[in-house]
Amino acid sequence: MNNINQKSKLSRKNRKQEIIRRRIRNLKYLWQVITYNLISLILLFTFIKLGWSPISAQQIKIRGSQSINGETIVETSGMIFPKPILSINPKEMEKNLLKELPIKSISIQRQLIPPGLEIQVLERKPITYAIRSRGEISEEGMLDEEGNWMPLKIAKRIKTDKIQLYVEGWMPTHKSSIAIILQDRKNLGITLRKIILSQNGDISLNSDEFSLIQLGSNPRSLKKQIKALPYLSRSLPSNFRNQKGIIVDIRDPEKPEIQIPKK
Repeated sequence: MNNINQKSKLSRKNRKQEIIRRRIRNLKYLWQVITYNLISLILLFTFIKLGWSPISAQQIKIRGSQSINGETIVETSGMIFPKPILSINPKEMEKNLLKELPIKSISIQRQLIPPGLEIQVLERKPITYAIRSRGEISEEGMLDEEGNWMPLKIAKRIKTDKIQLYVEGWMPTHKSSIAIILQDRKNLGITLRKIILSQNGDISLNSDEFSLIQLGSNPRSLKKQIKALPYLSRSLPSNFRNQKGIIVDIRDPEKPEIQIPKK
């Protein structure tokens, strides 16, 4: 009988201890839930507060360029600053900046602490001055090796070597042809000074050696013409080279013609 009573007492004691342990576990769980929710609310409040805090040009960090700064980004983004960080669409902003700035690629990251934008860019290097017509207005700019147009105001911010090359009559439709000439300009056998593009599609070159090199308007022949030009230049008698007024016609690279001015 005593054994039964002892066992009964132990059982009641164990049940009480189990109830106490369960209550402690429940209190810990409740405290964890309260703490988690409290932290979540604090973070949410901080996120909203920081995310809707307007940022200015001074809070825009640029990596990969010494010529483009926060002010440049603000001017060319097509957006009105100061602007809340959460209201900025990075993809839309990247698209606008790619159109307006001399850059090959751009990546924009929003950051909340501290609020701002971090922008990584890969610049285009201007190698020639250019002129294009918009109606009756002529606009000056610069081009990179791929023939991409850059506003003069922006392109001049990029450090370059002295440029003595010009493209006259730039048009988007001529971009690929311009790129072929520019990328091979050091292998032409001449000192290239100007690329001249006409409204009808004709392309001509001006150099120290020849007053005019006529390439015509057939883009399919351009690479052959570029390859033929150095051979033609080397084959001319030395007294012809550098003579003013010489016109070279390689519209048909198989049958080049040379016009020498009469004295």
